[in-house]
Amino acid sequence: MSISEIKSNEKYEGHAILRHAEVKTAKSGKSYLDAVLTDKSGEILAKSWNWDSKKSPPAQGAVVKFSGKGNEFNEKIQIVLDSIEEVADTSQFNMHDLVPHTQEDPRAMFKEVLSIAISIKNKSLRDIVCELLREANHEDRLLSFPAARKLHHAVIGGFLHHITTMLRLANAICDVYPHLNRDLLFAGVIVHDLGKFEEMSQDETTGLINDYTTEGKLLGHILLGAEKVAAAAEKVGASKAASTALRHLIISHHGCAENG
Repeated sequence: MSISEIKSNEKYEGHAILRHAEVKTAKSGKSYLDAVLTDKSGEILAKSWNWDSKKSPPAQGAVVKFSGKGNEFNEKIQIVLDSIEEVADTSQFNMHDLVPHTQEDPRAMFKEVLSIAISIKNKSLRDIVCELLREANHEDRLLSFPAARKLHHAVIGGFLHHITTMLRLANAICDVYPHLNRDLLFAGVIVHDLGKFEEMSQDETTGLINDYTTEGKLLGHILLGAEKVAAAAEKVGASKAASTALRHLIISHHGCAENG
């Protein structure tokens, strides 16, 4: 049984990835474990109401064995844990069964993105984008990178899926509004979130995002992305106009300033 199949009042025992774990204190003064478990089918909130405050929870990102009972709370299913423990030897597991992945083939998506990048007619924009894609896909990192820690496309290959679907949408929009600068729009879509590669770190075991880097916490992916464009533009000898326009798209893509 997968996590998505857990139902209220049903007993369950299995393995999952521990995405989050925090020991909290209830109003009664007792300690409890507040956790999030995930497998390839999705994620579920988990509670252990009789947690020893002196006991540390399993490490975030660890494979855990757990048992408990499904419980509906606020119209959502969670699991009340009877037990949870970290699995020391993970060699017996196929991580693909435990970690959520995008449904599309990452290599096919990368090929689609690269094809659009190469089709950009403006040489400066094309050179910047291709240089940044080359850097991002060092050791195939782009193929596996999630788009976020938890908000959207937070799965293996999620970053590519986010970019690919946005490019498809951009292409459709350009067909309806042919006066748009297609080259700049495509370039902006491809690079707008590349700062996340410096903003977030991947767990070595699961490949999911496990934390924000120091740069990510202090600067954020928008500034980091704009800096990456400036560096790439200088490296490939791109025009100042192309670099400025592309950095503007990155800096403005969250809308108003208070959104990041």
